Amino acid sequence: MRKPLFPPGAARHSYTVVCMDTPDHDPEAALVARLLAKDEAAFELFYEEYAPPLQRQAERALDGDHDQAIEVLQETLCAAVTGLGAFRGEASLSGWLRGICHNQIAQRIKHRVRDRQHQVDRTALEWEQALRTARSDQPGSQLERRELAMAVHRTLDTLPASQARALELKYCEGLSVFEIAEALNATPKAVESLLSRARSTFRRRFS
Repeated sequence: MRKPLFPPGAARHSYTVVCMDTPDHDPEAALVARLLAKDEAAFELFYEEYAPPLQRQAERALDGDHDQAIEVLQETLCAAVTGLGAFRGEASLSGWLRGICHNQIAQRIKHRVRDRQHQVDRTALEWEQALRTARSDQPGSQLERRELAMAVHRTLDTLPASQARALELKYCEGLSVFEIAEALNATPKAVESLLSRARSTFRRRFS
């Protein structure tokens, strides 16, 4: 005989029955509840279920950089566990986690671009100083200045004539963008674009 869901004589509305194998059961909600209750087994299940796809998401976005993807995964899981109380089940748990992972990836890329730009700025400063030093009358090693000047001229000779001339006017003669525009019969905007291309070419070729 099947065991009744409610004891004899009990008011049916006084009981709530959750059948784990019914279609209405939400395994993600159950997992979240266990995580919030600090269930260690739930944390293991959470990691095994959701970490691999999150790591793949990070690796795809970060050009296959495994180490960075692992760091993003750890940051994502930490942020998820910390903010688990904010999960309302309006989206799937996997979708919610992908959103967190996406934000972590975006932050990582932003920092990487910023670090790369700082490196470019440092490099640009070095060769701008090289251009000025090569034409400078400041005291110093005459041999060092001569060698530097030769390196700068060799690099300038490999540049398109317009780019080389723009760099000479800017860094050797100290002209402003407006003065260079007048000298080259161009607009200031065109000169800024020309200088940008020239700096990029010089930076790649100067060593």
